[in-house]
Amino acid sequence: MASNDLIIDKDYFIEMKNYLESEGKLLDSQLSVYISILENASKSGLISGMSAARLKIYVHNAKRLKGKFKPAADDAVKAMRDLLETASKENDRKM
Repeated sequence: MASNDLIIDKDYFIEMKNYLESEGKLLDSQLSVYISILENASKSGLISGMSAARLKIYVHNAKRLKGKFKPAADDAVKAMRDLLETASKENDRKM
């Protein structure tokens, strides 16, 4: 007989939560280093003309990503917590 029960591996969710939290922080940190490297290249004067102008635009757009990875990871963690909580409540209701 088939079951309609959803089986959730709580340990996996906890591992993924930890992974997402650490990766979100790491990506934000790495982006800051990357932007610094790009800014140094832009200010060095080694690039000129259209390439320099495009690099400045690229740096500007890269800066717009600053601080976006951790909040995205936090949103994913919240969604996982909500799913676990809902599943737990549903499981308790069935018992």
